[in-house]
Amino acid sequence: MKQYYAMVIVFFGMLMSGPETFCMDTTASPCAAGTQALWYCPHEKLDVKTYGGFSKELFSDLAAQLAGIGYCLRYYSPGDSLALSPKGRDNLCIQIHVNDSLAGRSFDNGNGEKNLIVDLCKMSEMTKAKNGPLPGRQLLSLLYDSDDPASLRSVFVKKIVENLRTQYICNVSITSEPSGVRVKTPGSLSDITPLEWVVPVGSLHVRCSKNEYLNLDKDLVLSKPGAYSFFFQMKKKQFYNSGYFYPALALLATSALCYYCDNYYYNRYNQLGEFELRNSPDSFGQTFQKAKNFEIASIASFASGFCLFGLTFWF
Repeated sequence: MKQYYAMVIVFFGMLMSGPETFCMDTTASPCAAGTQALWYCPHEKLDVKTYGGFSKELFSDLAAQLAGIGYCLRYYSPGDSLALSPKGRDNLCIQIHVNDSLAGRSFDNGNGEKNLIVDLCKMSEMTKAKNGPLPGRQLLSLLYDSDDPASLRSVFVKKIVENLRTQYICNVSITSEPSGVRVKTPGSLSDITPLEWVVPVGSLHVRCSKNEYLNLDKDLVLSKPGAYSFFFQMKKKQFYNSGYFYPALALLATSALCYYCDNYYYNRYNQLGEFELRNSPDSFGQTFQKAKNFEIASIASFASGFCLFGLTFWF
């Protein structure tokens, strides 16, 4: 019974997403390191208007081809955790339609040919578009001849890949001094310099890290397709960059303060005379004990601060 209710909830959730954003729900495997997720969302009637199994075959062909330019093709599923994450919502989504699924944007030429259309948008935009794809985001359109479906699919895949490569792809090379720096993005990209990445047009935040060097954060602006080269100069980590540096300073400052208090109470102890002996004999022991306590605190703080300061040269 619980499984039945779960299926009903999923079904109505897919219906509520709108007819133009209906997509097959599959369990997607994680994308490999160094690739960007590209969401695949065919129209619900794509197979009806082409032939049975067209959307699945197209997905398989596209996935193999797009892997070569740094994309990991995934079926869009409303429950995909990556699609719901901030990074996943910034990735691109391709929506595939046939002419009469887009009224006013395609045609039938009367010879049995139909217009296959690919629209491209960000996942965050696609999920908001309840009334169909966003205007002005068409990646390509291709006349579909049902007499030769195999050739159609091959040509369609090549055109999608080529248009993505020329309109939405950047070749990024990164070098550094010294080499061997780990460069990571908030997503799945991670590699050691010197490196080359194939990434979509847009912005890319990277963090560079290497032992004994300070971390370096950079925002790379990739405004148009093409080749980009970046060089990062890493700064050697100094002892004052260590996380132990300020705690060491605080302990050494505490030691100095305790040393001052130790001298203060010890001098007061030495100044005690007959008057204090007759009127407040306990003041001798109390003053001496305070001086002794501050002496111990001063020594302990200095020893701890000195040890932490030594660690700043290694950590």
